[in-house]
Amino acid sequence: MKELDDRLLSAYIDNELSVSEIEEIEQQLSKDELQHLVNEKKLDSSIKNIIKEAPKCPDVLWDNILSEVDETPKDKPAKRQILFTVILSVAAAIVVFFGLNNGVYPAWVPKTVAELTQKSQVAMDRHSVNSFLATHGVKLELGDFPKTHHGNAVNLLGAAVEKIAGDEVVTLYFDCCGKPVKIFLMPNEGEASKFIEQQDLAGTDGIVENTVKGDYRLAIVSTHNASELVDSISAI
Repeated sequence: MKELDDRLLSAYIDNELSVSEIEEIEQQLSKDELQHLVNEKKLDSSIKNIIKEAPKCPDVLWDNILSEVDETPKDKPAKRQILFTVILSVAAAIVVFFGLNNGVYPAWVPKTVAELTQKSQVAMDRHSVNSFLATHGVKLELGDFPKTHHGNAVNLLGAAVEKIAGDEVVTLYFDCCGKPVKIFLMPNEGEASKFIEQQDLAGTDGIVENTVKGDYRLAIVSTHNASELVDSISAI
């Protein structure tokens, strides 16, 4: 393969080339080399999106970048590979740094009440929800729950089956103080139960209550503290 100028490869990744220049580069690459470059381009785009959405990067991270780049060999391919690795490390550090400081919640933590209302597979009443639990073999029952929390309304939104760590998990939906709340009802020996337990031990944001009742683990997940809702669920 004809050696390509490092600046051309960078321009390719940054979408700075004309159509003819892109075709010329792609013709000189093998299938594997082209796929590698395409993957690098996608990753570069993802990193830019992360940085664009985040506040200013802490100075200590940029200091680390500069020190790493200064210490790299002068050989272009090696330097490019090391610099690319440094960028990956910095992107990961930015995600962790701002995640810890701004509250980045996992995808299984609900974002809006409307989201849960739409996803519910049953009517918004206790009888329908308990029938749903029985139909899915869940030996738990939803009893009376507090209708207010700190003076704000608490409403049952229904229930649905979700997938956690490969397991199907019956999940109760609530609106507490205008905030969406899920309660996962998981057999204690299942993969979902183990996963939530690990997430809780790791301090993952969004798990506000994690307890065991009988043969089940009950986990309340929300951006809002509604831990008392678990008291309304009992084994049968």
